Amino acid sequence: SGTAIETEYSWTPQEIVNPFLGDSLTTAFPTQTGCIEVTASSMGGRCATTARFLVEVTPGISVEVQADTTRICEGEAVELRAIGGLGSSSYEWIPAIGLNSTDAQNPLAAPSSTTNYQVVLTEGACKDTADFLVDVTPTPKASYFVDLDQGCGELTVAFNNNTPDAEAYIWDFKDGSPLSNDPNPVHTFSDPGTYNVSLTTVGANLCETSFSSIAIVVAPLPTADFVADQPMNSELPLPESRVVFTDQPEDAVAWRWELGDGGVSTSQNPEYTYTDPGTYTVKLTITDAGGCVSTINYGVFTIFEPALDVPNVFTPNGDGANDEFIVTYDGTEQLTVMVMDRWGRKVFETSSSGDGWDGTHNGRDVSEGTYYYAVMVGEKLTRGNLTLLR
Repeated sequence: SGTAIETEYSWTPQEIVNPFLGDSLTTAFPTQTGCIEVTASSMGGRCATTARFLVEVTPGISVEVQADTTRICEGEAVELRAIGGLGSSSYEWIPAIGLNSTDAQNPLAAPSSTTNYQVVLTEGACKDTADFLVDVTPTPKASYFVDLDQGCGELTVAFNNNTPDAEAYIWDFKDGSPLSNDPNPVHTFSDPGTYNVSLTTVGANLCETSFSSIAIVVAPLPTADFVADQPMNSELPLPESRVVFTDQPEDAVAWRWELGDGGVSTSQNPEYTYTDPGTYTVKLTITDAGGCVSTINYGVFTIFEPALDVPNVFTPNGDGANDEFIVTYDGTEQLTVMVMDRWGRKVFETSSSGDGWDGTHNGRDVSEGTYYYAVMVGEKLTRGNLTLLR
């Protein structure tokens, strides 16, 4: 049998290969383009052959990522800038979430949560990678609710924020009042109008958002007013104690009159007759088409039982004292006074309060004695005896 011939290999340049002698396989570490030569020999170097091949070395590349900030608020974006390469590089960004491009050199990143991005730079046969962490701070979702969103006149509204993760609050009531930093303010709107109240909430790292979809509507108050056919603070005798009330505002659609004696009316212009003596204040409450209410109190009206005074004796002797029979009445009903003698003959009649009988009939003095009177007030008749003394 033949004997195997051992082959030896020699690599050059020796400074870039390892090992440089004996092995058929070697590792080369060239720093620039050049040739690597290998010589194979046997029989103690007597039989040798040499081969050369060109190794082309591309200059090394590196990449890094820069940005204006490493921390953004949720909903914001930051530009990532890949720095490196020799001018003909390609880029690949991983992951694609939140990026507007995965192969641009400087993409915009808007992740919804903290994300670590990696860029892979490739140029020729060379690659390099770099990482960049975008720290995302959650933005509080501002919202609020109110106890009421419409009313009349001066309207006081309680605002309740629904943003528990906020660290600060900025309320703008849009009525010219100062901003409020109270988490749950109570605010009074003094003037009619529509106010789109905005809430800005601030979270960690000054991340903020605003919310202003609730409109507060404040309607003007109507102005209740009325007149009466009887003067205010007047005195009215029974039973002629009827008062006609007339509503003044033109924008009312509902009325409630409280007449002071327990009487109530929902007419626009009621007529009311008081039946009991007393002093009464009238209250009018009106409601307009928007449901706004206004109230006014007027009065007083003093209702009294009129007095009827009928004397039972008089002395028509010309001494200036009690010389006439005078019936007095301070009411407004029709008054009729008649005096009859004992035989029922009428000796005096009048329809005027304070108009007296002087004890004469047909121009002559009547005799002393007992006479009879009949006093009619409205439909009420009062009878009695009258003594005439001289």
